[in-house]
Amino acid sequence: MRKIIVFALAAMLVASAGFAQQAAAPAVEEFSGKVNSINPIDPSRNVTEGSIYVRDDAGKTPMFIINPDTVILDEASKDMDSDDINDGDMVKVTYVATPNMGKIAKTISRTGKSEKKGIPLLNKIGL
Repeated sequence: MRKIIVFALAAMLVASAGFAQQAAAPAVEEFSGKVNSINPIDPSRNVTEGSIYVRDDAGKTPMFIINPDTVILDEASKDMDSDDINDGDMVKVTYVATPNMGKIAKTISRTGKSEKKGIPLLNKIGL
């Protein structure tokens, strides 16, 4: 009797594992273009989430969420801060699209700097 119960429990365990659904990992996608605008994160002001709008050659301008896990790289693949990216810079964004949170940037790689001249702070505020 005891062997039958152990066998039945083992069979139920194996059967339930076969029916368990595994959540599919969201696909990682890429988008390249020119930075239209950026709201960088700033931990000193307790701003832990930002956003970046990137416009491609076809005119699409999606928004990507920047969080503390987002890796931001310069042209030499070295780490940099989100406030080092300027409007007009060329970037490649690797992201995961989620149904509830939107497009979350995993990496933002700057591929070219903007050609703005002048004082960087004045360029940032649009003067």
